Amino acid sequence: MARDILPLGVSDGKERPRLRAVGIGGAGCNTIASCPFDSVSLCSARDSCAPHPYHRRVVLDDDSVRMVRSMSPRLLSSMDNRAVRAVKEALGDSDILFLFTGLGGETGSHLTPGIAHFARRQSELVVVSAAMPFSVEGPCRRDTAEKALPGIIQAAHATITYPNDGLLKLTPNLPLRRAFRVMDTIMLFPAMELAQVLTRADLNTLRGDLSGVDNFRLGIGEGGGMNGEVQAVTEAFTSPWFDQPLEKVVLAIIVVIGSEIDQYTLKAVLDRIVPRVPNAKIRYAGRTDPEAGDRVRLMLLLGFAP
Repeated sequence: MARDILPLGVSDGKERPRLRAVGIGGAGCNTIASCPFDSVSLCSARDSCAPHPYHRRVVLDDDSVRMVRSMSPRLLSSMDNRAVRAVKEALGDSDILFLFTGLGGETGSHLTPGIAHFARRQSELVVVSAAMPFSVEGPCRRDTAEKALPGIIQAAHATITYPNDGLLKLTPNLPLRRAFRVMDTIMLFPAMELAQVLTRADLNTLRGDLSGVDNFRLGIGEGGGMNGEVQAVTEAFTSPWFDQPLEKVVLAIIVVIGSEIDQYTLKAVLDRIVPRVPNAKIRYAGRTDPEAGDRVRLMLLLGFAP
């Protein structure tokens, strides 16, 4: 049977979608600190959020937080009160809405499921990036995160999960505070890459593709010289977040970045990825980055079945 392999970002006119990033809670707000497009922090008065001069901030008071937590997500989007207006202001009007959150704590875990459901009425494509707690943070935070995650996956079009323990394999000697900053950069990477390659025409295709995906995991690779594509693919597949059998992958989204990206480069990458995910649809794009030099970078999102 022929594989379902399609390029992204090649529609006539190439009209780019309107984008917004929303950081939910302290962890989510810190993640969007360096986001280059329209960004809003949505937090409670108790969250520790560093001030960002170029980002707006919407603060929910305690009564609003309790109301959002207690309401069914379906009822929340149909109400009109101070809390709902604040959420609506933060979500805004966009074609793609990226929500960033850290699960395990109060705001991220309890508000993100309802906000993600609400967001589907505001945007054509809702993508949640969720960090899961380190094991050292204790079983209570892990249990809180695991209870929140199914509601987020059900509400959003796509959910990318990042168990923080995987970061320890990449940077085993970093202090915890610096490790969180590294995770912020990693979580922002897919949004920044997708923002540069997707067109509005891609959104309908992706929504259909995403229907059978439980959650995504991220792999990043880089290589240089004659075998740069091979090195980039090999490194991407060593991702500590690829902890499930690759036979469970039903969708792979690939972005190849380099100073010159041609069909030969794309083919070299696809030839090495496609056999590794035998049951997956493939969606791919290439983009040029003059600063890449002779290096090839790869973003690989693998969507796993439930």
